[in-house]
Amino acid sequence: MKERAIFLWFPLLLVLAPVSSLLAQKTSVEGYIFDYKTDEPLIYAHVIFEGSTQGTVTDSSGYFLLESEEMRDKIKISAVGYHAKTVSVEPGQENQVELRMQDVSVGLDEVVVKPDDGPVMRLMQKVRDNLDRNNPENLDSYSYRRYSRWAYQINNVSDNMRDWGIFRNAQNAFRYDKDSMRYLPVYFSEQVVANSYQSRPRKQLSVVEADNTTGLGLLEDSEISGITAGLRSGLNIYERDIRYLGHNFISPLGPNGPFYYNYYLMDSIETSDGYVQVVLFSPKREGDNTLRGELVIEDRFYSIREFTAELTNTAHLNFVKSLSVSANYQLIHDSIPFFESSKISAVIDYMPIETRREHRVELQAIMTQNFSRVSTELEKEIELSHRRLTYEAVRSPERHDRDEDYWKNERPSQLDEDEELFMASIDSVNQLWFIRFLDNVARMSITGYYDFDYWELGPYDYLLNFNEVQGTHLFFGGRTGQKISERYAIWGGVGYGTRNKQWLGRFGAGYLFPSPRRMLVEAEYTDDIVQPGENERILFLYENKQHASESNILSHIFRRQSLRELQRRQRLRVSMEREVRTGFQIQGVASATRLHSPEFLPYLKNDQPIDDFEGAELTLNMRWSWEEQYFDYGYRRLYLGTELPIINLSLSGGITNVGGSSNTYSRVHSSIKHHTFTGQARLDYAIEGGVIFGTVPYPLLDIPRANLTYGFQTYNFNMIDLLEFMHDKYVRVYAEYRLNGFFFKRVPLLDRLGLREVLSVKAFAGSLHERHESLLDYPLLLTDRNSRPYGELGFGVENLFRFFRVDCVWRATHPGGSPLGIRVRMEIRI
Repeated sequence: MKERAIFLWFPLLLVLAPVSSLLAQKTSVEGYIFDYKTDEPLIYAHVIFEGSTQGTVTDSSGYFLLESEEMRDKIKISAVGYHAKTVSVEPGQENQVELRMQDVSVGLDEVVVKPDDGPVMRLMQKVRDNLDRNNPENLDSYSYRRYSRWAYQINNVSDNMRDWGIFRNAQNAFRYDKDSMRYLPVYFSEQVVANSYQSRPRKQLSVVEADNTTGLGLLEDSEISGITAGLRSGLNIYERDIRYLGHNFISPLGPNGPFYYNYYLMDSIETSDGYVQVVLFSPKREGDNTLRGELVIEDRFYSIREFTAELTNTAHLNFVKSLSVSANYQLIHDSIPFFESSKISAVIDYMPIETRREHRVELQAIMTQNFSRVSTELEKEIELSHRRLTYEAVRSPERHDRDEDYWKNERPSQLDEDEELFMASIDSVNQLWFIRFLDNVARMSITGYYDFDYWELGPYDYLLNFNEVQGTHLFFGGRTGQKISERYAIWGGVGYGTRNKQWLGRFGAGYLFPSPRRMLVEAEYTDDIVQPGENERILFLYENKQHASESNILSHIFRRQSLRELQRRQRLRVSMEREVRTGFQIQGVASATRLHSPEFLPYLKNDQPIDDFEGAELTLNMRWSWEEQYFDYGYRRLYLGTELPIINLSLSGGITNVGGSSNTYSRVHSSIKHHTFTGQARLDYAIEGGVIFGTVPYPLLDIPRANLTYGFQTYNFNMIDLLEFMHDKYVRVYAEYRLNGFFFKRVPLLDRLGLREVLSVKAFAGSLHERHESLLDYPLLLTDRNSRPYGELGFGVENLFRFFRVDCVWRATHPGGSPLGIRVRMEIRI
């Protein structure tokens, strides 16, 4: 999703933010705000410096502290249901104030806050009773065109930052808003999508007709596709739970709304079609995933005509400083509610430590949508490219070639002078070497390679490694860049081990067919050092991992035990991947492998050494992912997830030759990965299992993934050792339950830190038949309690300094050694 792409900008913000914060001057205002009539503290009142976006909100005692590194002479105070107020302050000084706000019912005859909540509660109940009827996404059929626009800018650019040498030749790129705040435009995109839907039989079609994007290469050269281009409309107020940015927000229209919200009937306005009621809603408690805003409700069908809302508390939302949304709904045929327009505005703050400094470099993202040509009666049944499809996302070949006349006709309003200058500024930014460098770093975090135009160096996590077998492992490799071709890639590299004095390497090539459905052919030869049991099935769960190997420089730095159980693998692998339909992919793989006996854990057969063994395998992988979002960047695809389960099924058959004895085998492996919400908490889980038929040497058995570092790994077992377990029948379960600060935000002092609780459970059960030992003796590291179920439990705290998570993990079964371990992980999570 394009709004998710906001978080690809953190390298730039991490560089700019600290320096800018240190080089400015300071004006501070602190004080208390009370209700004029009752003298009660006013909670969640907004206080901002006039002419800026710097603001804060009052706490439960009405207290606020606002600071600026610039000379500010006025503050504005506003709160739902109260008259706004502007107060003068001394610039460059410390100011203390105590203010009282008047209720809007004072001196305003046409607006009355009802003292009796009976009428408003009855009104809200009627709205809830009609939710299903009024939700546009519940219609039997509809079609529409949607115009979407995204704009990103870096706010609060100081004089010192503007004068940096890197911006010397791009002074005209900086812009000013109406409040004289200086900002730097970085991204602009607009898109036209035609959508249609029918429920009987269920079919969805989304056609991207036009796409006009300008910004840094990472976003400009890529497309975010799948359901993103489809039938989603941002935040839908009719949903009982509003899911956005990976969190679950309580809807004021949901069945549990009265438990979380207070409602105030503010006005009743007569229209030509009856009356509309204006209702304010605000949270009852601090810390919940709730909103504050206004609803406009028509009284014929009790549908929402307008709503505006903002998050009341973003302390537990990583990086999100503020989030506001507004939307309008239209009545089709004077009776059927449907989307008309929406706007979402988010301010992203990347600084790892919260400080009292309000003048911080931040990224602002604004997304707007407009719906037109809406019809709830399709003229004919939707036609997809195959009769078995249920939904399809199609990109028009002309989408990037639309002329200005086309855009003038499609835009709900024409670009004004500021918006045109905004786009022109982005072109200037693109030419800066420093920005291009940061852009390449962001690309590298996705693709694994640093782009030197015609050649890309990488994978970056494979260039330097250390282990007991190779000593220091140096690798130099890369692949052809997109300037050579966006359709094919050639990659390779050579590595050298300083201890074993051995050269290793890899060479491969692939071709991406020019097809509307992704089709990719690859062939690769590798000569490498791998862990026993290492295979591509790990990529079913770590879907965006660059490769199956878990050996890299970070794993060495944080390793908790030596890694000696390594073996040399020579492999030729040929694969073909085909996207059969949107959400269903198949991949055929043929491979021939030779595994060499490890130096410190030699292969034995009846206590006699075996130098190596060979094998060949054919595999068919199938992947189902409904309504998934993904990010295509030339040859590489990055999966962004879906609300629905992701299922993988792998069927393999092969033959091995061990000591001159040939044996056949087959394997079935499957996995499912999903997440769901229980209230404001989120449950992520994955299950994988399989069975091996026939006889295989033990390196081809299923070996549970062991985490040998002090880092926390989601789909590895953090408290077992390598080769401690192995199975030919197995099932594994991984679960993480994120409470999103449910307890921490109710504890004084802790409630201000934005900490979030995580509970984790990992377990597996399996069995191992003795027939496999006829090929190779089982290693001595294998536990004699291999057939007993294993489990480990963890309690973690995430959002430490925004980027870190710490877990205490308990090995609940198979006692031996220390049952407790501390694991740390750096992660970027909203």
